[in-house]
Amino acid sequence: MARLRGGPGGKYRGGFALSYQDRTITCQDCGKPFVFTAGEQAFYAEKGFAGGPKRCPQCRAARRVEREGTSPRPVLPVEEPYRINERIRVPEVRLITEDEDGEEKNLGVVSTAEALRMAYERDLDLVEVAPQAQPPVCKIMDYGRFKYSMERKQREAHRAGKAGRAASEMKDVQLSPRIDEHDMLFKIERAEQFLAEGHPVRLVVRFLGRDMRHPEVGMSTLQEALKVLGDRVAITVVQQPRMEGRQLFALLHLAKGAKAGEKKAAGRDGREPVATADGAAADGAAVGGADGVATPVAVVSPDGAAGPEATPIPAPVAEPVPAAS
Repeated sequence: MARLRGGPGGKYRGGFALSYQDRTITCQDCGKPFVFTAGEQAFYAEKGFAGGPKRCPQCRAARRVEREGTSPRPVLPVEEPYRINERIRVPEVRLITEDEDGEEKNLGVVSTAEALRMAYERDLDLVEVAPQAQPPVCKIMDYGRFKYSMERKQREAHRAGKAGRAASEMKDVQLSPRIDEHDMLFKIERAEQFLAEGHPVRLVVRFLGRDMRHPEVGMSTLQEALKVLGDRVAITVVQQPRMEGRQLFALLHLAKGAKAGEKKAAGRDGREPVATADGAAADGAAVGGADGVATPVAVVSPDGAAGPEATPIPAPVAEPVPAAS
């Protein structure tokens, strides 16, 4: 709805401004339809031009160049992945609409002007979703919401691809048989960071020189690293410690269902729960028996093989009190 230029209140030549609606006109030079907007109609009526323009803006600019020898004004293209509304130049389209339940309905082949009218009545946009089809397929939808959903799908696909690449990249954490306690904690924090990023981690103990004479030292170092790392975050040992050449390694990843950076739940006494052989969780590192002697707890790997058992802790023995003389 547009008003003519004129005096106060939108009056023009003593009368109120007329109302206009956008019209589609076919260019007599190139034969392409173009939109004659309501504002342009008001301007033409004010200047006294009847009937409106006979050529599209591009053809008028080309004739102006031929007549005056001036360069045409640059027309900045709109970078849009789909043609919408007046940018659809074909005479007829195959129209698809959606009802309130979100079900699509094919209305068949209709004229472009009729499809635009239906889209404007619903306060939506006419989007050309399949320009290669004959005739092109158009859909009445909210174009802004459609673009947002497409961008969101692209971001999710990018995230999924990034996570997949991270899951396929192995990270090694190097240890030494005689590693210091502080260095051990630093390496464990590094492994925990890799697990939080979604990488599988391989703990590797390298034996140099005469270290090969005592492989049990490297095995105890690796077992200690696995124990401390398991207390910090829920892990799954995919491959138990194995010796290959001068390297002792174990493969592990984040436990299924565990979130990155999530600490394991503590027991009643504040210590980490330990998985028993039957799948139950104990509050401490060992479960007390009926006779007061600690019962060893087995650590079970994913393949069902039991790991080294915890050393039983004997119950404290009361010392005899000497009799008073």
